[in-house]
Amino acid sequence: MRIAAILLAAGAGRRFDPEAPLPKQYVLLRGQPVIRHAARALLPYVDCLQPVGDPDLLRE
Repeated sequence: MRIAAILLAAGAGRRFDPEAPLPKQYVLLRGQPVIRHAARALLPYVDCLQPVGDPDLLRE
C-alpha cells in the first residue's frame, strides 16, 4: 500500500504576524522555512508528498 500526502501551504498567515513580509509557512524557523519542517516531519510516513501553495515561494 502506498500513502500520499498533500501539504497545504496557502493563506497569508496574518494572525501569525500582520507585519511579516512573507506568509507564516515561509518564515524561517531555526534557519529553515516552516513548510520545510512540516515536510520533513511527514516524509518518514508517506511515499509521495505534494506541497500546495504559492508556486514562486514554494520553488524557492
